[in-house]
Amino acid sequence: MPPFIDVAEKLDIKVKWKPLSCAAYGYYSPRDNSITLGSKDFIVYFHELAHAVNATYADLSKDIKKAEVVAELTAAVLCEMNGISGYESQAYKYIQRFCADMEDKAVLKNIMRTLK
Repeated sequence: MPPFIDVAEKLDIKVKWKPLSCAAYGYYSPRDNSITLGSKDFIVYFHELAHAVNATYADLSKDIKKAEVVAELTAAVLCEMNGISGYESQAYKYIQRFCADMEDKAVLKNIMRTLK
């Protein structure tokens, strides 16, 4: 059972596992407030949980790129907080895909803007 499963339960977010045939390892569905996971990697759960929590504050469809940066940055931080290492490079590369300018300086600027 992943850490913070109690957060999902308190927010009435259903969490389920099933094999996924698409390129994603998981997804959040605002329609039924559920997280579907095709991977047991914590970063995938944390990423989708971040989408679910963010959806309570923002319309994720208005700025998909920002929603992805928020979710992946949150997932990386939650991994570190839980002593799970090794995802930093993967998280950085994922965030980089959602930046118009993929140079390191621009990616870090985007991350700092997101944190703000």
